[in-house]
Amino acid sequence: MIDPTEIILLVIEIQVFTASGALAPGPLSMATFGAGLKNGWKAGVYSATGHLIAEIPIFFLVAIGLLSLESIANIRVPLLIVASIFLLYLGYMHLSIKDFSIEAHEESRHPLLIGIVFTLFNPYFIIWWVTIGSIFIFDGIEILGFYGLPFIYFSHVWMDYAFLTFLSYLAGLGIRRLRTGFLKALNIVLGAILILFGIFFIQDILFTFFIS
Repeated sequence: MIDPTEIILLVIEIQVFTASGALAPGPLSMATFGAGLKNGWKAGVYSATGHLIAEIPIFFLVAIGLLSLESIANIRVPLLIVASIFLLYLGYMHLSIKDFSIEAHEESRHPLLIGIVFTLFNPYFIIWWVTIGSIFIFDGIEILGFYGLPFIYFSHVWMDYAFLTFLSYLAGLGIRRLRTGFLKALNIVLGAILILFGIFFIQDILFTFFIS
């Protein structure tokens, strides 16, 4: 029987990890902000959909890769090692952001194409999924099984839609430069949480080795 508490903790884990990527200023968010000058909030919906189109195959490839292992439990420690390193790095990067601002430059490309291209050609995208993303996929499979994958992905992707639509909506209002103390403060909090997760993962690794 599935424990509701485990599902709640899984969703919280997914939200924190997703926010670490979705809320960080990058090529996709900046291009979507620029597309919003012409298309308003719809640019964000199209861009997030393009991102989804490029991301879903990667998501299921990672999930199938985990499921194809003879014993999924054997991969937990290697995943934690890699993920802890990347979490500590991402946490440091979030804390080191000095000027959290996004400036809009008009985009002639269709927002759907922006979502696809800026996702596939982002080198951190694949790294994020095979490290941090694989952790919550792993946890989700252990709790919900294969049929829980759509729920896991929806718990992740809604934030991309919300943030990109928000950015393009602001651009549609005529805002060309976004400076927000709230998002900067949120990134500081996220950075600290990611570092804590990285430390917890390291403790989990050490605990696993000591009890074995």
